[in-house]
Amino acid sequence: ILLSGVGVVGSIFNKTKWGRVLLIVYAIILAILVLMEIIGGVVAAVRKDDVVAIFETSARATFADYLKNKVVWDNFQANIDCCGVYNSTDYTKLAGNVSIPVSCCNIA
Repeated sequence: ILLSGVGVVGSIFNKTKWGRVLLIVYAIILAILVLMEIIGGVVAAVRKDDVVAIFETSARATFADYLKNKVVWDNFQANIDCCGVYNSTDYTKLAGNVSIPVSCCNIA
């Protein structure tokens, strides 16, 4: 919100010295953010196996305590059409014989 405000104020007062300074600051910060996103994407692509391993470890840990994290997992499954960490058998293997919820895509 602050960065957007800098850009708006800079564009409104672009005829003044401070308006131009704000626009330059806005452009520099925006360029840094874009560069950081590009670098993050490249690192994630290069280290894909590490990213997947970290995600799977975290997912298994939270899924093991499914009842405590039920709302998060149900929303996640409903939004990306998945079921468990790997498949619907995770409810018996990882979560300890929890019945498969409606949010699971394998329910028809």
